[in-house]
Amino acid sequence: MPDSEPVRTGRIKLGRNTGLLAAATLGVEVTPAAAESVIAGPDKSVVIEAPFPEARLLRWTPEREHGEAAPENDIALVVTQEVIAEVARHLSRTLDRELGGFLLGNLYKCPNSGRKYLVIDQSSRAQFTQSSDVHLAFTLDSWAYLAEEMTGKFLGKLVVGWYHSHPRMDVFLSAYDVAIHEERFADSWTTALVVEPEKNRGGFFRWQDGKLNPRAPFQFYELIARGAGDSVVEWTNYVLAGGHRPEAEEIRRRPFGSGALVRGSRPLALDASSDFEDSRFRFSPTFLVLAGMLLGVLMSIGLWFVLAGVAATEAAPQTAEPVPAAIEPLSETPAAPEAVAPAAEPRKPPKPAVSPRRRKPAPSSKPGSKATDAGA
Repeated sequence: MPDSEPVRTGRIKLGRNTGLLAAATLGVEVTPAAAESVIAGPDKSVVIEAPFPEARLLRWTPEREHGEAAPENDIALVVTQEVIAEVARHLSRTLDRELGGFLLGNLYKCPNSGRKYLVIDQSSRAQFTQSSDVHLAFTLDSWAYLAEEMTGKFLGKLVVGWYHSHPRMDVFLSAYDVAIHEERFADSWTTALVVEPEKNRGGFFRWQDGKLNPRAPFQFYELIARGAGDSVVEWTNYVLAGGHRPEAEEIRRRPFGSGALVRGSRPLALDASSDFEDSRFRFSPTFLVLAGMLLGVLMSIGLWFVLAGVAATEAAPQTAEPVPAAIEPLSETPAAPEAVAPAAEPRKPPKPAVSPRRRKPAPSSKPGSKATDAGA
């Protein structure tokens, strides 16, 4: 068998994308190079051709001092509202330690203008991390878990960046963050998202001319969800192109729930082990259909019991109930005792009539004697 051909076992294909997962399952030590090769996903050179969605985009630029222009990248950064909302929900869970995850998407090229752009439309919460209130580290188990998702849940996606929180700090990349980005996300189109959940600030950091400025966030495009018609970005250090910033009333009445913090408020600090995501209950259409069917069955059973009881009552014989005697109220003074009549003597039963006895015939004469006729 050639060395380049992957090993096949039944219907399971063991190759480049599943090697890290198998090694982690067997307890084999995984090298950083192996982790990087697995999370790479599909070929990075594959670019999808699709028109640039200009009509559904809002361009956000970070506020700069002294009128300085925000840095730009040759590849436009487009982020869906679902990703922005999910990241905000995740990072707002606690201020006691840093939280983080990964950003996933694809590279595109507009066939009309030739413009390249990166769309981030998925996110994954990092598992098995080591963190405190000032740092976040991805372990080998974190990369192994991501590799499993890349071969299943996020099949066909690229790991295009990562995100993490800076609770009670500013929006920037620390020296440790820069080291992570340079080692794991060296491609020019990758990005690092930093969010300060208490002050409600955020920023995308990207490569520019082969360098990474840890304090200069980049502009990005917010891809409006179909039917939403409003923004979910609430970062106070970003403004829309032209200098417009949405007012608080605009944010509160938006139809698309972002789950992010309202400006000037503090997030609810939850326990790290909590799986809380949203306080509102959402019932799927399948659940509602099943609940309706169950309710209909219960109502049918109850109606059947009622009709059966009515039928049994009508079939039972009607018997007259005794009318209770009227109860006279007791008088205040006791009534005088009535004279008791002497008890009548019991009547003797009549004697049975005696039937007349039949005469016994006269004894006959002894044999041998002659009878005398009285009438002779």
